[in-house]
Amino acid sequence: MRVWDLPVNVLCDKHLLGQHNEIHIMWNAITQNKKGWINHPETIRWKDNLVSLCLKHAETKLEMIKKRYEPQIRSLF
Repeated sequence: MRVWDLPVNVLCDKHLLGQHNEIHIMWNAITQNKKGWINHPETIRWKDNLVSLCLKHAETKLEMIKKRYEPQIRSLF
């Protein structure tokens, strides 16, 4: 899993896109009880912190917009 405790503006393009995708994987694992990633340590770390995960997604999304990645941006809801 690639969700770092770093400011999103220091992430390279590859890591920024990876973080965005994996936030979605964790969100779905937690909110839809998907079995594949539910026991992964990174998913467990965010399980009781969905507000923080939403904030991390928002930060990531804003950075992607800044870097003109609009076509790859998905919403959590």
